[in-house]
Amino acid sequence: MQILESIKDNFVDIFYLRECSLGFYENKCKLSAEGSKVCSICKKKLVNNNLEIENKSRNFKNISKCFAVVEYKNYIKDLVLELKWKKPERAELFAELMAEFYKKNLFDYQFDLIVPVPGFITQGRDWSPSILLAQYLSKFLKIPVKIDLLQKTKKTTLHKYNLKGRKQNLQDAYKISDQENFSFQKILLIDDLVASGSTLEYCAGLIKILNTNIEVFALVFAASFFD
Repeated sequence: MQILESIKDNFVDIFYLRECSLGFYENKCKLSAEGSKVCSICKKKLVNNNLEIENKSRNFKNISKCFAVVEYKNYIKDLVLELKWKKPERAELFAELMAEFYKKNLFDYQFDLIVPVPGFITQGRDWSPSILLAQYLSKFLKIPVKIDLLQKTKKTTLHKYNLKGRKQNLQDAYKISDQENFSFQKILLIDDLVASGSTLEYCAGLIKILNTNIEVFALVFAASFFD
């Protein structure tokens, strides 16, 4: 079976030579698997670390563990900003990388629901990056997704504040939708970017209103590490 898979990959490499969506290595970058958006070379460049964000550094109380695929720096900043404001199609390749990270580092957790942190639909953008990521992840990982469990009720401007100001700015920015017979016990919260972690923590606290025994974990594409 492995020999057949290798022959198939080589055939795709030679005859199709489809372009990798990231293309960090220019003409060395090519896709060796049908349906993939990212070549194996770029995957190894990005998904090679287990970036677990320490709960203490982000003052997490409602989140059991938080993981990031990559650090928010250099070219990653441009990619994330493209997803946020210009290219919603980036969500599929980000989700592919997140799924790869999940299979390597989080598979044993056996989550039973994916929940996105919803973004605010604003002028010039009719999509929520985190909802797109969650939908693709649900497809790749075969885990149910509930995109309306959390709802954003007002626009936030967290980048303008310090940690205390961010927490104040988040008050009443999200709400939990009415749920009857909510039986999920282990939830994976999804977002495109984490900085202070205030939004993830706030949303996890809302989810725990449904049941204090729910375990909430978080997976983000990129994390900003700062003192």
